This record gives sequence, structure tokens and C-alpha cells, in this order.
Amino acid sequence: MKNMTKKNLFFCLLGALLALNIGCASLPNKTETDGKLDGGFGACKLQSKQYDWNQKHPPKLVWISLDSLNLAGLTEFVGQLKDPHPKGLLAILKAKHQNKALTIHDPTITASSHISTMTCSPAATHGIFANLQWTGKKMSVGFSEPFATETFATTLAKSGLKVVTAGYPALDNSEVGRSVSEGIAYGDGKSKSALYALFPGKEYKHSWTDDGGHTIAELQISAANQGFPKINCRAEKCIIEKTQIANLQQITVVLQDFSYRGYAQFISGSAPAIYISALASNKSFPNELRQKLDSCGLIFSPGKDTSLSKYGAEAIVPGLEHRLNYFNDIWRRYLPTADADAIFLYLEDLDSLRHQFLGDSKARATVLNHVAKVDRVLGEFIESLPASTNLLVMGDHGMATVEKEFNVRRILPENVLKESFLVTSGGTLLLYGRKSQANDLKANPNSDELKWLKDAQTRLLQFNATREGKKLIAKAFIKDSKEMKEAGLSHPNAPFLVAFANTPFSLQDSLSQELIVSDLTNPSLPEPRPRGQHGHASEDAQMKTFISFWGPQFEGVSLDRLKTNTDVVAAVAEALQWPTPSQCRRLSN
Repeated sequence: MKNMTKKNLFFCLLGALLALNIGCASLPNKTETDGKLDGGFGACKLQSKQYDWNQKHPPKLVWISLDSLNLAGLTEFVGQLKDPHPKGLLAILKAKHQNKALTIHDPTITASSHISTMTCSPAATHGIFANLQWTGKKMSVGFSEPFATETFATTLAKSGLKVVTAGYPALDNSEVGRSVSEGIAYGDGKSKSALYALFPGKEYKHSWTDDGGHTIAELQISAANQGFPKINCRAEKCIIEKTQIANLQQITVVLQDFSYRGYAQFISGSAPAIYISALASNKSFPNELRQKLDSCGLIFSPGKDTSLSKYGAEAIVPGLEHRLNYFNDIWRRYLPTADADAIFLYLEDLDSLRHQFLGDSKARATVLNHVAKVDRVLGEFIESLPASTNLLVMGDHGMATVEKEFNVRRILPENVLKESFLVTSGGTLLLYGRKSQANDLKANPNSDELKWLKDAQTRLLQFNATREGKKLIAKAFIKDSKEMKEAGLSHPNAPFLVAFANTPFSLQDSLSQELIVSDLTNPSLPEPRPRGQHGHASEDAQMKTFISFWGPQFEGVSLDRLKTNTDVVAAVAEALQWPTPSQCRRLSN
């Protein structure tokens, strides 16, 4: 990347004045320290910020996943927005073609739900059970785990169509089953975030390090008597930019290979603090795409940090807004130039807000303010699409307010805890055999393991009979059992036991000696975090997801045949006359 010359700058400004479609990035309000930032804006090949779709070859399909979108939440949000965008959430809610009660296959957790949708198959087939699961040697993130089946997007790409994705959990281009023509994954994270309590006149140092422990950049922070502290950045090339987000400054570090981005967020109040985010980069993107985006200053932004939830919604939302601005820029400037046949997009803002603040009346105004920004981003994007484009918008699970969090270590017998690796994810409990599955993830329980597994299953189900655990556990399945097979959860890599809590309850793996870790209805106990969780009771209306679509090829689609999320791909492919993965059943039969 080369520095922008005065000549290039002149032509960029001239182009802007003449409203020419020249790819020039806006010059940031920045403080440069220790070297001039090489933004490479002169090499930017993307268009300026208005939408300009290639009318010769517009996308035939745009598929948007709004994480945790369901009818109850959508109705609530739209009803409280002061000025909803006519093509945003309001249009999604009022669409002619919609299904208000789509059942999600268990488990309903984000990673497994998205992969089930994209592969037309339950976890018994694709093998992803949770956002975090045991893989035989370590705990691994379900979002990046390889899975056994091919996705709809991969099938389309293999058929010769160009498929572009942005942030879709099952389509990040990291594995064969996830590969697409061009995919923007979530950015690579480096180093850790930190939170510093600020005292006037005191100085602080924060270092970002790489995987080898080498310093990427060092911040020197000087606390002021009031307001945002003074921050200096020591790195080869580093800038600190003011943003449109209150109390948030963006920090970009450019190394020889690629660029990093983080931010500093000031938290005001009686005990002021400064939050320094982790760094993020486009390193996980395909190389050609990374270079294109980096040259235009579109470096991936860090987002939410749930550790800030103790400060309330006002502290969580700026990170979400910072990341939303990145996706908005990608949607506006990159997607219309991608020349794609199919585009798959994902936003998790609604999910992030509901997990943290569902039912929190104090957070309502802040949450709705951010939802309004999501609504605007969606509305402007949808409004820009050509009439020939078919649009589908759906969620991946419902969500219920958490009333109580139970400590599973106080429920399970001691021998079960000794013999198993334990994973909790909201209302889901996964138990892996510490002996057999540590060496062979595909192992089935032997006779000795069946003893403690049945003990665990019995204890969990019996706990419903106690005063404290009334109606706590909805289901508890043992690997390779008839019940697990019938539930569609049996897979070679499945945990030895999968248990689901009923929707008002959350299961926690806590070192606390207390059985009930938190209780929304008991003022003497802490309030639950998160405030909302994924649920598993398919008969519960809160747990139904929502799908809405329109477009010329979708006019004849019958929603009556869509019973679960694994039917969606078949319906879309049938309408567009596109191929499906081999495991997908045909709805017309």
C-alpha cells in the first residue's frame, strides 16, 4: 500500500464534488503517532458509499439472518420504534409471505441452528451441538468446527454460481463444507480487552500482544479530571480517530502484513473507567478480498464485550454500533461490486441485546435506540435491492427471559463430575466422557459409563420433583440411546449426554456452593446474566422463529410445507430452480 499523493487526493476531492463514482475513502479525523498511517486509499477499488448495484447481473437471492429473530421480539421492537424504516423491520413483519411459527431443530443454539438451516439437517447429521463443545482434545468453538455435510451455499458455488457471504456463522470460508466464492468471516482477534478504573492525574499503560507474546502496540493513557483521557499510541504506524459514537475512539495499527483495529471507550459516572477492546483484523478473509478491503480502510471492527454488562446497556451498545458501522460499510460499498448470484448476510445485534437485556426495563431506551439503527441499516439495504432480487429474512431461534440460573455442579452427583467434561450453553448441558471420549470422540458409552450416565440422567429428571427445580429439565438423552436417535441428536461426535432446561431456566457451571446462582424473582439474589437465553420447548411460541420473504420467484412458494428450519433451503431451491445438498429432502414429494 502506498501513501496517498497530493495528486490522488486532488482527484478524489474533485470526484466527490462532481458526484463521480470514484472509490475514495473519507479522510478520518485522526491523530498520527510514531509514523504516518498508510491508508492506501488511492488503491481502493470499491465504490463510494451510495448503493449502485450492477443492473446487468444483480443478485438473484439475498438471504439475511437476524440472530434470534422471532415474532414476539419483532412485534415488540417494531411497535416501539418511533419512526421505523418502511423497508426495514416493519416490512419484514408485514410481508405477504411469512411463517410465524417455524420450529428449530434441537439444539437451538446459534451455531448448530445456522448449520442445520444451511445443510437441511439436524445435529445428528452435521455434528455441531453447541457454540462451544468438546472435540476429543480440547474445547472448540462450534462456529469454526468442521462439520460433516455440505451447505446450500457450497452447493451453489460448486454449480457455477457466485456466492458471497458476510459474517454468516456457517459460511465463513474456513473449511471445505463452509467454502463459498468469497466470504467475509468474523475477523481474527488478537490480544485481550482490558478495563481500567480512572483516577485524575494517573497514567496507565496497555499493551496489545500477538500469539507469540510480542507487542503489537502500546497505549499510554493519561486520566483527565473529567471526560475522555488522553491516549497516545506507540507502534510503527498507528492512528487514533474520533468517531460518531459518543465516548468511543477508534485505534488502527498497520503492520507490514496487515492492519489491526481496536477502540477505546470511556465509561463515565461516579467511577469513570476506560475500556480498551481487543484487536481485530481481516486476516481470516481470503487474501485478495482482504487486500481489497484493507486498501479501502475497511478493517474488521471488534464488537460487544459482555464483561461490560455490569455497566448497563449504555456500555455494551457502543461496541455493537462500532461493528454495525463496519457491516453497513461492507453492505454499501463491497456487496454491489461483488457481482454475486447469491448473497448470505448475518447480523447478531438483536441477539446480543436480548441475551443481555431482555426484560430489563432500565435498558429499554438504549436498546431501542440501537434497534432503530439496525432497522435503518436493513431498510436502506433492502430498499436498494433491484426488483428482480428475491429476499429472505429469518431468525435462528427464539429467546425467553431467564428467571433462575441453576448450578449444575450442585445437581449432578460427584461421580458424574469426576467422569465427565461438562459444557453449559444457556439452557443446554453437554457431558462428554472424560476417559473414552478424551481419546476417541466417536466412542459410545461402555457398561461402566452407562452407570454414571444413567445416574446423571435420573438425577436431572428427578430434580424436577424438588421444590427448587420444579420443571427445570425438559429433556436428557444418553448417547446411542433410542431416545437420542429419535430426537435427532445421535452423531458419532455427540456428547455422552445432552440435557435441555425448560425456557425460563439457565444452567451454569459455577464454582459457587449455591444451588441457585441467580434469581430474577428473588431480590436477595443477583439478577441472572444473560437476561435472555435460547430455549428448547418447541411448543412454546417464544421459541418459534420467524421467516419472511418476497421477490418474483418467491410468489408461488407455499409456506404450509415449511415445518422446521431444515425445510427452508429446499423451498428456496425449488422456487429458484437451484440445486440443493444431497442430504436435503425434496418438499414436492
